[in-house]
Amino acid sequence: MFVCHKSFEFPVPPFLRSPGSGYYRAVELSLQMPWFIITFLVQEDESSFVRSVCCSWENDLIDLIDAQALAHAGETSPPARHALASLQQVVPHAHGTGWTVRDIRSVWAANEVPSNEPVVIVEDVGGTQFYCTFPSDEPPIVGERRLVATIGV
Repeated sequence: MFVCHKSFEFPVPPFLRSPGSGYYRAVELSLQMPWFIITFLVQEDESSFVRSVCCSWENDLIDLIDAQALAHAGETSPPARHALASLQQVVPHAHGTGWTVRDIRSVWAANEVPSNEPVVIVEDVGGTQFYCTFPSDEPPIVGERRLVATIGV
């Protein structure tokens, strides 16, 4: 998870702030576990910009991707369109002394058998699949997978 410290807060002028948002120059990672950087290309009228979101839980990853897809599909007069542009998984080294970044090309949602607990599976650009759990966990047995997103294919 990400920890925001008041000492790192950045004073963004009120007319540039999103309501209810805080702006920080730095955040702390409270756990040595995988997290994600999700980047969307946002198209508004004649302009476009990139929006990146850091996400620490795999279920939030699915929710963010699904929410963007649903928002795009449900727009009747679209104020903005969001396209998933890239996805990286940032993974701690085995001994907690650094990080590796994986470029992800596919994301699946599934349920573990027999517990029916949700599981997220990602595939990197090299074709290797990873379960989004702590690195020492054994891969779970899963039922049917639902393809959530394919990036850059």
